[in-house]
Amino acid sequence: MRKFKSLQGLRAVAFINIFLLHMSTWGVKYIISSATWAVSFFFILSGFLYGCREKNEPKIVSWKPDLKKTFHRTNKLYPLYIASLLMLIPISGLVQSAISQDWNQIKYILLGWYLKDILLIQSWIPVDYYCLNGASWYLSTLVFLLLCLNPILYFYKRGGVKRLKFSVYAAPVVTLLWTLTCALAGRNLQFWAYIFPPFRLIEFMAGIALGMLHQNKRSDSGTLREVIICGIIFGCMVFIRLTHIEVLDRDVLWILPNIALIEIFSQENGKISKLLQSRFFQFVGAISGECFIIHQSIIRYMDYYFSGMSGSILVNLCVLAVTFWCVIVISYFAKKVNELVIRSKQRGWI
Repeated sequence: MRKFKSLQGLRAVAFINIFLLHMSTWGVKYIISSATWAVSFFFILSGFLYGCREKNEPKIVSWKPDLKKTFHRTNKLYPLYIASLLMLIPISGLVQSAISQDWNQIKYILLGWYLKDILLIQSWIPVDYYCLNGASWYLSTLVFLLLCLNPILYFYKRGGVKRLKFSVYAAPVVTLLWTLTCALAGRNLQFWAYIFPPFRLIEFMAGIALGMLHQNKRSDSGTLREVIICGIIFGCMVFIRLTHIEVLDRDVLWILPNIALIEIFSQENGKISKLLQSRFFQFVGAISGECFIIHQSIIRYMDYYFSGMSGSILVNLCVLAVTFWCVIVISYFAKKVNELVIRSKQRGWI
Protein backbone atom coordinates (compact mmCIF):
# COMPACT_ATOMS: atom_id res chain seq x y z
CA MET A 1 0.00 0.00 0.00
CA ARG A 2 1.13 3.54 -0.75
CA LYS A 3 2.78 5.38 2.12
CA PHE A 4 1.23 8.75 2.93
CA LYS A 5 4.21 10.69 4.22
CA SER A 6 2.17 13.84 4.83
CA LEU A 7 -0.27 11.94 7.01
CA GLN A 8 2.67 10.38 8.83
CA GLY A 9 3.89 13.92 9.53
CA LEU A 10 0.44 14.92 10.76
CA ARG A 11 0.61 12.02 13.21
CA ALA A 12 3.64 13.74 14.73
CA VAL A 13 1.81 17.08 14.94
CA ALA A 14 -1.22 15.41 16.55
CA PHE A 15 0.88 13.61 19.14
CA ILE A 16 2.86 16.76 20.02
CA ASN A 17 -0.44 18.60 20.55
CA ILE A 18 -1.65 15.81 22.90
CA PHE A 19 1.70 15.74 24.72
CA LEU A 20 1.69 19.51 25.31
CA LEU A 21 -1.87 19.40 26.62
CA HIS A 22 -0.95 16.71 29.14
CA MET A 23 2.01 18.82 30.29
CA SER A 24 -0.45 21.41 31.65
CA THR A 25 1.29 21.47 35.06
CA TRP A 26 4.24 23.13 33.35
CA GLY A 27 2.49 26.24 32.06
CA VAL A 28 1.32 24.85 28.71
CA LYS A 29 -2.36 25.18 29.71
CA TYR A 30 -2.11 28.91 29.01
CA ILE A 31 -1.34 28.15 25.36
CA ILE A 32 -3.01 24.82 24.58
CA SER A 33 -6.27 23.88 26.28
CA SER A 34 -7.50 21.13 23.95
CA ALA A 35 -6.26 18.21 21.85
CA THR A 36 -9.65 16.76 20.97
CA TRP A 37 -9.00 17.29 17.27
CA ALA A 38 -5.83 15.19 17.52
CA VAL A 39 -7.55 12.19 19.13
CA SER A 40 -10.34 12.35 16.56
CA PHE A 41 -7.68 12.58 13.82
CA PHE A 42 -5.98 9.38 15.02
CA PHE A 43 -9.23 7.39 14.95
CA ILE A 44 -10.29 8.66 11.51
CA LEU A 45 -6.77 8.14 10.13
CA SER A 46 -6.72 4.54 11.39
CA GLY A 47 -9.95 3.87 9.51
CA PHE A 48 -8.69 5.71 6.42
CA LEU A 49 -5.53 3.59 6.18
CA TYR A 50 -7.48 0.34 6.58
CA GLY A 51 -9.91 1.54 3.91
CA CYS A 52 -7.07 2.34 1.48
CA ARG A 53 -5.56 -1.08 2.10
CA GLU A 54 -8.80 -2.94 1.44
CA LYS A 55 -10.35 -0.97 -1.42
CA ASN A 56 -8.53 -2.87 -4.18
CA GLU A 57 -9.08 -6.27 -2.62
CA PRO A 58 -11.72 -8.06 -4.73
CA LYS A 59 -12.54 -10.55 -2.00
CA ILE A 60 -15.43 -9.69 0.29
CA VAL A 61 -14.22 -10.41 3.80
CA SER A 62 -16.22 -12.41 6.30
CA TRP A 63 -18.64 -10.46 8.48
CA LYS A 64 -17.21 -12.21 11.53
CA PRO A 65 -14.65 -10.34 13.70
CA ASP A 66 -11.09 -11.60 13.15
CA LEU A 67 -9.74 -12.28 16.64
CA LYS A 68 -6.33 -13.40 15.38
CA LYS A 69 -5.69 -10.22 13.37
CA THR A 70 -7.00 -8.05 16.18
CA PHE A 71 -4.58 -9.72 18.59
CA HIS A 72 -1.70 -9.31 16.13
CA ARG A 73 -2.43 -5.60 15.56
CA THR A 74 -2.88 -4.86 19.26
CA ASN A 75 0.18 -6.87 20.28
CA LYS A 76 2.46 -4.28 18.67
CA LEU A 77 1.64 -1.86 21.50
CA TYR A 78 0.41 -4.11 24.31
CA PRO A 79 3.83 -5.10 25.80
CA LEU A 80 4.82 -1.43 26.04
CA TYR A 81 1.41 -0.68 27.51
CA ILE A 82 1.88 -3.29 30.25
CA ALA A 83 5.35 -1.87 30.93
CA SER A 84 3.79 1.60 31.29
CA LEU A 85 1.39 0.23 33.92
CA LEU A 86 4.12 -1.56 35.86
CA MET A 87 6.34 1.52 35.96
CA LEU A 88 3.49 3.40 37.68
CA ILE A 89 3.36 1.02 40.68
CA PRO A 90 5.69 3.18 42.87
CA ILE A 91 3.46 6.27 42.45
CA SER A 92 0.05 4.57 42.16
CA GLY A 93 -0.53 4.44 45.91
CA LEU A 94 -0.10 0.67 45.98
CA VAL A 95 3.20 0.71 47.86
CA GLN A 96 1.97 3.29 50.36
CA SER A 97 -1.23 1.28 50.95
CA ALA A 98 0.80 -1.89 51.50
CA ILE A 99 3.00 -0.14 54.07
CA SER A 100 -0.04 1.18 55.94
CA GLN A 101 -1.83 -2.17 55.48
CA ASP A 102 -4.85 -0.49 53.92
CA TRP A 103 -6.24 -3.68 52.35
CA ASN A 104 -9.39 -2.04 50.98
CA GLN A 105 -7.32 0.49 49.05
CA ILE A 106 -4.96 -2.25 47.83
CA LYS A 107 -7.93 -4.26 46.58
CA TYR A 108 -9.39 -1.18 44.91
CA ILE A 109 -6.12 -0.34 43.13
CA LEU A 110 -5.50 -3.92 41.98
CA LEU A 111 -9.06 -4.76 40.91
CA GLY A 112 -10.52 -1.35 40.16
CA TRP A 113 -7.49 0.02 38.36
CA TYR A 114 -4.87 -2.53 37.32
CA LEU A 115 -7.10 -5.48 36.41
CA LYS A 116 -9.43 -3.25 34.41
CA ASP A 117 -6.54 -1.67 32.52
CA ILE A 118 -4.73 -4.97 31.86
CA LEU A 119 -7.92 -6.42 30.37
CA LEU A 120 -8.40 -3.24 28.29
CA ILE A 121 -11.98 -2.70 29.40
CA GLN A 122 -11.57 0.76 30.96
CA SER A 123 -13.24 2.59 28.07
CA TRP A 124 -16.46 0.65 28.76
CA ILE A 125 -16.72 1.70 32.42
CA PRO A 126 -17.83 5.30 33.09
CA VAL A 127 -15.62 5.76 36.18
CA ASP A 128 -11.84 5.88 36.65
CA TYR A 129 -11.13 5.60 32.91
CA TYR A 130 -8.07 7.86 33.38
CA CYS A 131 -6.90 6.19 36.61
CA LEU A 132 -3.37 4.93 35.80
CA ASN A 133 -2.02 5.55 32.31
CA GLY A 134 -4.57 8.17 31.29
CA ALA A 135 -4.07 7.64 27.56
CA SER A 136 -4.65 3.89 27.76
CA TRP A 137 -8.38 4.24 27.10
CA TYR A 138 -7.39 4.85 23.47
CA LEU A 139 -5.98 1.32 23.18
CA SER A 140 -9.05 -0.09 24.91
CA THR A 141 -11.32 1.62 22.38
CA LEU A 142 -9.07 0.67 19.46
CA VAL A 143 -9.42 -3.04 20.29
CA PHE A 144 -13.20 -2.71 19.90
CA LEU A 145 -12.81 -0.86 16.58
CA LEU A 146 -10.45 -3.52 15.23
CA LEU A 147 -12.95 -6.23 16.20
CA CYS A 148 -15.53 -4.31 14.16
CA LEU A 149 -13.21 -3.97 11.13
CA ASN A 150 -14.32 -7.10 9.26
CA PRO A 151 -18.07 -6.47 9.74
CA ILE A 152 -17.58 -2.87 8.53
CA LEU A 153 -15.63 -3.96 5.42
CA TYR A 154 -18.24 -6.62 4.71
CA PHE A 155 -20.99 -3.99 5.00
CA TYR A 156 -19.19 -1.52 2.73
CA LYS A 157 -18.08 -3.96 0.03
CA ARG A 158 -21.61 -5.20 -0.45
CA GLY A 159 -23.02 -1.68 -0.76
CA GLY A 160 -20.94 0.12 -3.38
CA VAL A 161 -19.90 3.76 -3.70
CA LYS A 162 -23.23 5.23 -2.60
CA ARG A 163 -23.03 3.48 0.75
CA LEU A 164 -19.46 4.74 1.24
CA LYS A 165 -20.39 8.35 0.43
CA PHE A 166 -23.44 8.18 2.67
CA SER A 167 -21.27 6.99 5.57
CA VAL A 168 -18.87 9.92 5.18
CA TYR A 169 -21.68 12.49 4.91
CA ALA A 170 -23.74 10.95 7.71
CA ALA A 171 -20.91 10.75 10.25
CA PRO A 172 -20.99 14.46 11.31
CA VAL A 173 -24.79 14.35 11.59
CA VAL A 174 -24.81 11.19 13.71
CA THR A 175 -22.03 12.63 15.90
CA LEU A 176 -24.04 15.83 16.39
CA LEU A 177 -27.22 13.96 17.32
CA TRP A 178 -25.33 11.65 19.70
CA THR A 179 -23.60 14.56 21.47
CA LEU A 180 -26.76 16.67 21.77
CA THR A 181 -28.72 13.69 23.12
CA CYS A 182 -26.07 13.06 25.79
CA ALA A 183 -25.91 16.77 26.69
CA LEU A 184 -29.71 17.13 26.98
CA ALA A 185 -29.90 13.93 29.04
CA GLY A 186 -27.30 15.31 31.45
CA ARG A 187 -24.81 12.55 30.68
CA ASN A 188 -21.08 12.85 31.27
CA LEU A 189 -19.88 14.05 27.85
CA GLN A 190 -16.28 13.20 28.63
CA PHE A 191 -17.26 9.53 28.74
CA TRP A 192 -20.33 9.10 26.51
CA ALA A 193 -19.24 11.54 23.76
CA TYR A 194 -15.48 10.99 23.92
CA ILE A 195 -14.32 7.74 25.55
CA PHE A 196 -17.18 5.30 24.85
CA PRO A 197 -16.08 2.87 22.05
CA PRO A 198 -19.38 2.79 20.04
CA PHE A 199 -19.16 6.60 19.80
CA ARG A 200 -15.69 6.34 18.27
CA LEU A 201 -17.03 3.74 15.83
CA ILE A 202 -18.74 6.59 13.94
CA GLU A 203 -15.51 8.32 12.92
CA PHE A 204 -13.67 5.02 12.42
CA MET A 205 -16.35 3.96 9.90
CA ALA A 206 -16.16 7.37 8.23
CA GLY A 207 -12.38 6.98 7.93
CA ILE A 208 -12.70 3.52 6.34
CA ALA A 209 -15.26 4.83 3.85
CA LEU A 210 -13.03 7.82 3.05
CA GLY A 211 -10.08 5.48 2.44
CA MET A 212 -12.09 3.22 0.14
CA LEU A 213 -13.23 6.28 -1.83
CA HIS A 214 -9.76 7.82 -1.96
CA GLN A 215 -8.26 8.74 -5.33
CA ASN A 216 -4.95 10.50 -5.83
CA LYS A 217 -5.69 13.84 -7.48
CA ARG A 218 -3.08 16.41 -8.44
CA SER A 219 -4.10 20.03 -7.93
CA ASP A 220 -2.43 23.37 -8.60
CA SER A 221 -4.15 24.76 -5.49
CA GLY A 222 -2.74 22.13 -3.13
CA THR A 223 -0.91 24.63 -0.89
CA LEU A 224 -3.95 26.91 -0.69
CA ARG A 225 -6.22 24.04 0.34
CA GLU A 226 -3.71 22.94 2.99
CA VAL A 227 -3.44 26.48 4.39
CA ILE A 228 -7.24 26.85 4.52
CA ILE A 229 -7.89 23.58 6.37
CA CYS A 230 -5.03 24.22 8.81
CA GLY A 231 -6.42 27.72 9.37
CA ILE A 232 -9.89 26.29 10.08
CA ILE A 233 -8.54 23.82 12.65
CA PHE A 234 -6.37 26.45 14.32
CA GLY A 235 -9.29 28.90 14.35
CA CYS A 236 -11.52 26.30 16.03
CA MET A 237 -8.83 25.67 18.67
CA VAL A 238 -8.60 29.41 19.42
CA PHE A 239 -12.41 29.68 19.61
CA ILE A 240 -12.58 26.81 22.13
CA ARG A 241 -9.70 28.35 24.12
CA LEU A 242 -11.60 31.64 24.40
CA THR A 243 -15.15 30.33 24.95
CA HIS A 244 -14.64 27.16 27.05
CA ILE A 245 -17.88 25.69 25.66
CA GLU A 246 -17.52 22.00 26.60
CA VAL A 247 -20.15 20.63 24.21
CA LEU A 248 -18.25 22.12 21.26
CA ASP A 249 -14.89 20.63 22.24
CA ARG A 250 -16.04 17.22 21.06
CA ASP A 251 -15.99 15.28 17.81
CA VAL A 252 -19.12 17.17 16.81
CA LEU A 253 -16.79 20.05 15.97
CA TRP A 254 -13.77 18.11 14.73
CA ILE A 255 -15.02 15.21 12.64
CA LEU A 256 -15.73 17.24 9.49
CA PRO A 257 -12.46 19.28 9.55
CA ASN A 258 -10.48 16.09 10.21
CA ILE A 259 -12.11 14.30 7.27
CA ALA A 260 -11.17 17.27 5.08
CA LEU A 261 -7.67 17.41 6.62
CA ILE A 262 -6.96 13.76 5.80
CA GLU A 263 -8.42 13.98 2.30
CA ILE A 264 -6.44 17.14 1.43
CA PHE A 265 -3.10 16.04 2.88
CA SER A 266 -3.40 12.55 1.38
CA GLN A 267 -2.89 14.22 -2.02
CA GLU A 268 0.58 15.40 -0.87
CA ASN A 269 0.90 18.24 -3.34
CA GLY A 270 1.28 21.34 -1.18
CA LYS A 271 4.14 23.09 0.56
CA ILE A 272 2.90 22.15 4.03
CA SER A 273 2.94 18.51 2.89
CA LYS A 274 6.58 18.91 1.94
CA LEU A 275 7.34 20.32 5.39
CA LEU A 276 5.57 17.37 7.03
CA GLN A 277 7.75 15.00 5.01
CA SER A 278 10.89 16.31 6.73
CA ARG A 279 12.98 13.91 8.80
CA PHE A 280 11.79 15.13 12.23
CA PHE A 281 8.07 14.77 11.49
CA GLN A 282 8.56 11.40 9.79
CA PHE A 283 10.58 10.09 12.72
CA VAL A 284 8.08 11.18 15.39
CA GLY A 285 5.13 10.09 13.24
CA ALA A 286 6.58 6.59 12.85
CA ILE A 287 6.69 6.08 16.63
CA SER A 288 3.57 8.11 17.48
CA GLY A 289 1.69 4.97 18.62
CA GLU A 290 4.40 4.10 21.12
CA CYS A 291 4.65 7.75 22.20
CA PHE A 292 0.91 7.89 22.78
CA ILE A 293 1.00 4.80 25.01
CA ILE A 294 4.00 5.74 27.16
CA HIS A 295 3.92 9.54 27.42
CA GLN A 296 1.47 9.96 30.29
CA SER A 297 3.33 7.50 32.50
CA ILE A 298 6.49 9.56 32.07
CA ILE A 299 4.60 12.83 32.59
CA ARG A 300 3.12 11.46 35.84
CA TYR A 301 6.62 10.83 37.17
CA MET A 302 7.70 14.35 36.24
CA ASP A 303 4.63 15.79 37.93
CA TYR A 304 5.07 13.57 40.99
CA TYR A 305 8.71 14.42 41.65
CA PHE A 306 9.25 17.88 40.14
CA SER A 307 5.89 19.73 40.13
CA GLY A 308 7.14 21.91 43.00
CA MET A 309 9.71 23.41 40.63
CA SER A 310 7.04 24.64 38.20
CA GLY A 311 6.79 28.41 37.76
CA SER A 312 9.91 29.67 36.04
CA ILE A 313 9.59 29.78 32.25
CA LEU A 314 13.15 28.47 31.86
CA VAL A 315 12.52 25.55 34.23
CA ASN A 316 9.23 24.73 32.51
CA LEU A 317 10.89 24.70 29.09
CA CYS A 318 13.69 22.46 30.36
CA VAL A 319 11.23 19.99 31.89
CA LEU A 320 9.17 20.00 28.68
CA ALA A 321 12.25 19.27 26.59
CA VAL A 322 13.57 16.53 28.90
CA THR A 323 10.17 14.84 29.16
CA PHE A 324 9.59 14.97 25.41
CA TRP A 325 12.95 13.43 24.59
CA CYS A 326 12.48 10.74 27.26
CA VAL A 327 9.21 9.82 25.54
CA ILE A 328 10.88 9.80 22.13
CA VAL A 329 13.88 7.71 23.19
CA ILE A 330 11.84 5.11 25.10
CA SER A 331 9.29 4.87 22.26
CA TYR A 332 12.03 4.45 19.64
CA PHE A 333 13.77 1.62 21.49
CA ALA A 334 10.44 -0.03 22.36
CA LYS A 335 9.53 -0.07 18.66
CA LYS A 336 12.94 -1.49 17.71
CA VAL A 337 12.70 -4.24 20.34
CA ASN A 338 9.21 -5.15 19.15
CA GLU A 339 10.39 -5.31 15.53
CA LEU A 340 13.32 -7.52 16.58
CA VAL A 341 10.96 -9.90 18.41
CA ILE A 342 8.64 -10.09 15.39
CA ARG A 343 11.55 -10.84 13.01
CA SER A 344 12.90 -13.47 15.40
CA LYS A 345 9.50 -15.19 15.53
CA GLN A 346 9.22 -15.13 11.74
CA ARG A 347 12.65 -16.77 11.40
CA GLY A 348 11.89 -19.33 14.09
CA TRP A 349 14.54 -18.09 16.48
CA ILE A 350 12.09 -17.81 19.37
